[in-house]
Amino acid sequence: VHHLAKKLLLTVIIFFQRFASPKVTVMTASEVLSALAPSRPFIRGLTVSGGECTLYPDFLTELFTLARAGGLGCLLDSNGMVPLAPLTGLMAVCDGVMLDVKAWEPVVHRALTGADNAPVKENLAFLSACGKLAEVRVVCAPDAVDVEAVLDGVAAALGPRAPSTPVKLLLSSYYT
Repeated sequence: VHHLAKKLLLTVIIFFQRFASPKVTVMTASEVLSALAPSRPFIRGLTVSGGECTLYPDFLTELFTLARAGGLGCLLDSNGMVPLAPLTGLMAVCDGVMLDVKAWEPVVHRALTGADNAPVKENLAFLSACGKLAEVRVVCAPDAVDVEAVLDGVAAALGPRAPSTPVKLLLSSYYT
């Protein structure tokens, strides 16, 4: 079944590569690092984002393993909807996660994304407890998100770790 899933994914990627965007390129983890080689003297690490990168934990684990062997730090930018605690291999080679918290109240989060935010809150607690929470990113969407409620909720969830956790406010008109 795993082989079939990989073949289907590759087929979907090739389809979209041909019909959706000329910027899509299928690459292995080694090819990604090779493509970065000319920039290597100017970078200290990788941050992987886009869509929801944690949907591809095996690829990320391989990429981060190779990057760390080459002396690069490795961060993820996640919307928090994929449970991270079970991804022990990925978490072992990931230096930290920049976690998006779009809303604190479940009804607001559902209105914005169509999904419950329980996984985001679980990931927030998990990442903070294991020292992998690099940054909390809060969406500031006028008339859509109560930013104070998000900040209060995040602070309460982090407890004594709240003062040492970086928070970035992201201005957005996308949700309004």
